[in-house]
This record gives sequence, C-alpha cells and structure tokens, in this order.
Amino acid sequence: MKIDRPKRFQSGSAMVEFAITAPIMVALFLGVVSFGYGFYTYNRLQEAVRTGARFASMQDYDVLNLHETELSCANGKSACNVKLDPATSALAQATIHYVVYGDPTSGTQPVIDGLTEANVSVSVDVKANRPVNTWVTINNYHLATPFGAITLNGKPSAVFCYGVSGGRYK
Repeated sequence: MKIDRPKRFQSGSAMVEFAITAPIMVALFLGVVSFGYGFYTYNRLQEAVRTGARFASMQDYDVLNLHETELSCANGKSACNVKLDPATSALAQATIHYVVYGDPTSGTQPVIDGLTEANVSVSVDVKANRPVNTWVTINNYHLATPFGAITLNGKPSAVFCYGVSGGRYK
C-alpha cells in the first residue's frame, strides 16, 4: 500500500492556516467571554436593584424617618416623584446599602465590582402626601465591554408598589 505524502509545495500549509486563523479564533473567544461577563454583571445589577426596591416598599416610612415634608409635592401638585436624599432619609440610606452591600445596615464589600453608593438613587411616587411606588435606579455605573465601557444611566431600575408588598404607612 502506498502512503500519500504531501507534495513539496504543500508542506507547512497547515501551519500557515493555523497562524492565520488562531488570532481570529482567540479574538472571537475573548469577545464572547467579555460579552458574557457583561450580561452576567448587568443581571446581577438588575437583581440587586429589584431586591432593593422590594426592600424599600416593605418598610414603614415613619420608622425610617420619611416625614410628611419629604412626601409633599412642589407647586401644590397632588402627585409627583420625590427623589430621596440619603443624607437625610434613613429609608434611602438603608435601601442604598441593601443594593450595594446586600445588607441594610452597611458593608465593606460591594456585591458587584465597581458599584458604589453614589451609583444608586431612590425615589418615591407620591399621591396626596402618601407613598405609592418606590423606585431604585442605577446611575453612572461603568460596565466594561470589549469595545470600551458603557455607562448605565437609569438602567437597570425597578419599581415596587408601596403597601402591596407588605409596606405600611402609619
């Protein structure tokens, strides 16, 4: 039986083909991994925001020092959205800690790399000086992708109806 041997002009062609395709395959692999990590991080952000909004909707507003003055709308409107200041609102501070650290009291290690307290905002929909909905939103979070960082403003966000999830207004 005769063994086919590569002809002289074909020797080394497999090495050349590998040298051409290897960088492309490595780049594709790294791109898929980077996009996968980006999706994973976004889903973790989304879950943190959702649990934070649910946490906030279940809290007693008077226990967390959200007073009638914070629930009043400007210009005498009967319905509005009020952004809570974490420096003055214990509810906002506890919710932000819950989103960032997974604990309403505080923490040292964020649940998602790069997430800080400054990236989280808490607001309440108000109607007739009563809370209706609780909003939690991520702002200015930089999500790394293969083509540079994407800044997330207003996304992800979550809203929970206050009172339906177990929250009470006393």
